[in-house]
Amino acid sequence: AVSSVTVTGAFSADYDNYLITVTGGTFTTTLVWGVFQFSSAHTTGYYGAAQFIDTAGTATAQGTSNLGRLLVTRSSTTTAGVSSWSINVANPTSAVRKSIWGQCSGGNMVTHGGYYDSTSSFTQFVLSPSAGTLTGGTIRVYGYRN
Repeated sequence: AVSSVTVTGAFSADYDNYLITVTGGTFTTTLVWGVFQFSSAHTTGYYGAAQFIDTAGTATAQGTSNLGRLLVTRSSTTTAGVSSWSINVANPTSAVRKSIWGQCSGGNMVTHGGYYDSTSSFTQFVLSPSAGTLTGGTIRVYGYRN
């Protein structure tokens, strides 16, 4: 169980955009958000929103405005587990604003989207729960060109 996972060397100038998938991991806490950052040192500049729909069909929206992370998934109200995440990242190494969007599922459904207001180049990213820890799972990173 870890409080965050940093994936280094994930992005390069060889590809314009990336798909990040996470399967098989679980949160140790219910009703906790999974978050994405390019670096834990970048503590402002994330803007976006996520909509969480639980197993009863109840929808909850959560927004981020100039925070240090972007919400990308949420554990369910009945179980701490989250089975899969899909995160798209546009232009992580280019000198433009970074777009991030995707969804997750596993006893719940989350759709998320937003951007990181930075023109810095990044080769890594950090995934973490907003509270508790993350256990297990497989992270895959796929690059694709325009």
